[in-house]
Amino acid sequence: MPWKNRTPSQRQEALIGANSVVKRNFKLTFSVAERQLLEQIALSDGNSPYFKPIEIVSDADWLVNHDELGQTYESFWRSYIIGKPEPSTCLNDGGQDSRPQTAFSMRTQLRSRAASRTVAGEPKVISILPLGLFPGDDQPSTSKSSNTFLIWLQTYCKAFFHKSKVVVLPPVTVAEVACRYRVNQLTGRFQLHAGDILVHLRKVKPKYAHCLVAVTMVDLYPKSSWDFVFGLASSSHAASAGGVGVFSFARFDDVFYETWTQGTDKVIKTEDGKLSYTVFLKPAKRADGSEVPITDALLRRACNVMAHEIGHMFGLKHCVWMSCLMNGSNHLQESDNRPCHLCPVCLRKLQSVMDFNLLDRYRALREWMSVDFWKNYIHDPNQVVVEPEKRSPRGPLSSSFGRRTSLPEALRTSVTSQSRRPATKKGGRSSGRISSSARIPASTSVSLFSDKGIAPTKNDVKRKEKHAVQPPPLLSFAQFRNWLRDVIGFLSVQNE
Repeated sequence: MPWKNRTPSQRQEALIGANSVVKRNFKLTFSVAERQLLEQIALSDGNSPYFKPIEIVSDADWLVNHDELGQTYESFWRSYIIGKPEPSTCLNDGGQDSRPQTAFSMRTQLRSRAASRTVAGEPKVISILPLGLFPGDDQPSTSKSSNTFLIWLQTYCKAFFHKSKVVVLPPVTVAEVACRYRVNQLTGRFQLHAGDILVHLRKVKPKYAHCLVAVTMVDLYPKSSWDFVFGLASSSHAASAGGVGVFSFARFDDVFYETWTQGTDKVIKTEDGKLSYTVFLKPAKRADGSEVPITDALLRRACNVMAHEIGHMFGLKHCVWMSCLMNGSNHLQESDNRPCHLCPVCLRKLQSVMDFNLLDRYRALREWMSVDFWKNYIHDPNQVVVEPEKRSPRGPLSSSFGRRTSLPEALRTSVTSQSRRPATKKGGRSSGRISSSARIPASTSVSLFSDKGIAPTKNDVKRKEKHAVQPPPLLSFAQFRNWLRDVIGFLSVQNE
């Protein structure tokens, strides 16, 4: 059946809902100006200056090949707020079945797991795990990563998921994950098995993390019949529990498709027939052997796919309502056509998870693209992650995701007493929340989305020096920056 854009009335119901509680919540949560912005989703196609209808470019596009009904805000609300069970789901983005049949959606039902609950008022913690080496890395390292590219991703993620805590974990090697890998028959380049990586991530997901996402410069595939996949995310059946995911930047290089059949990689096995991972001890290279440069186009694609996959892990499914970052994509051109912003329906979902102010979030994103921000930004690699107290109005936190990673003993000892000290109100009564001083510190900055926190003493770990970070290449973000300027102007004027 040919794809048809949803009608204005369908989009309005997807945003506001039919349930009286959901409708009332919409009015209570957003200001008049914010509602005026969000309700532009109900305007006729092309009449909103900020939100555009979905455009189908070719028969290879996602919605032509995937019959998706779409997730309304109300259906999201029922699973997240009420906790109505939904099956855990693997959501793939991009990629094609290497067989001649039409590409299909990989939605594998996973074993039912008890949903972890979060402490009321506790900020969401997003953990980023570098897998393998990145441009600029000379050798494998188990230390806290200060790779400039990863710092750009971390700060963008912090702005996009406003009011969250974003932590870059020590990098891991492909050998540590011990996933299957192959050489793609078309490209002649290495690919890692995305499903094996998800299995590993579930085992090592930190207790404090609401979601764990691995990033890599090596291409991915989800199963033997598929040619490739941009990313794969496993969403828990409660959005509050988060999930795990992995995505690759390999195909975001400008020349990947120009030289994509020139690869000469070869699978190496040990004497006993097992896979050897020595081939991943150096950063991924282009077909001509040169290093992959971090261009503005690659950075924009990386930021978009990272935000998209993390959105899946917080319960947001593919969007069918408007042109949106959460639209599915089957190929790079379609992925590039996706905007950097969320449509009103998906924005309302994310606001329910993060509890941010729309104007503050938009300002944080615009600030990330400003010269002044990067002039004043000082990166502190000495991050300490503090586990929240295991108590909740909805019951104890679950350890249902299997074995978790924990803090090094020295760090755990240094912060345990502070992390378990409840904040107090005037009069000495406990508020029942974690003290802000015991939360996760981020990089030092003068930004809207900077945080303060505890740092380990010099006796706990070998300290690394704080350092300035060079500004990212932002040419490809120009359209998004202009969009943010217009939306911020609209909200600011309406609020006056």
